[in-house]
Amino acid sequence: MTINVNVIAIALGVIATVTHLAAYSLYMYNAHRHRAKPNSACWTVWAVVSVINVVTYFAISKDLVTIILPTFSSLTCVAAFLYALFRRKLKPLQTLDKQVLGIAGMAVIVWAVFRSAANANVLLQVSETISFVPQISDVRKDPKAEPPLPWFLWSAGYVLLIAVLLLKFDGDWMKLGYGLVYPLNLFVFHGIVGIIAVFKKPATT
Repeated sequence: MTINVNVIAIALGVIATVTHLAAYSLYMYNAHRHRAKPNSACWTVWAVVSVINVVTYFAISKDLVTIILPTFSSLTCVAAFLYALFRRKLKPLQTLDKQVLGIAGMAVIVWAVFRSAANANVLLQVSETISFVPQISDVRKDPKAEPPLPWFLWSAGYVLLIAVLLLKFDGDWMKLGYGLVYPLNLFVFHGIVGIIAVFKKPATT
């Protein structure tokens, strides 16, 4: 019995999305129960960047299967931001946060002027990387501030998205390369936060 590769890709895309939704649900539950201390400035930045990421990433892939996870991840990220806004838990943006948003704005300009969604998305990953600096700093200071499981689930979701991209590879190496930058980048940094939360001892004063 031959299993269609597209069917496997769709199944993995759905599983990746469910994994991310589970991670967001678990994270917000922990935040509501005061078992997590989300950096609200980071989530503000991620909400904005994630929306731009979805649009540019779809322009690269032009594939509904590979865009499922980024879309739902963005929606839930925005929901997390709105939750923080509703609870009045947002902190003022720091200089680094503003720089990240500035780079995201540059990515939009690159896309609009040069009509290159691929280059815009790669530039956006620079802002994503920088945006993790305060989050990693927070969890290094207080590992108990972040439950590790959601971060590992997010990271696992990106691994599944990478698998989807490889399964749907059509011989266009450039398209594959651009498509892998986003999930590889976020796989690494979500994993770093989870690992620090597990193994780093709290700082002593």
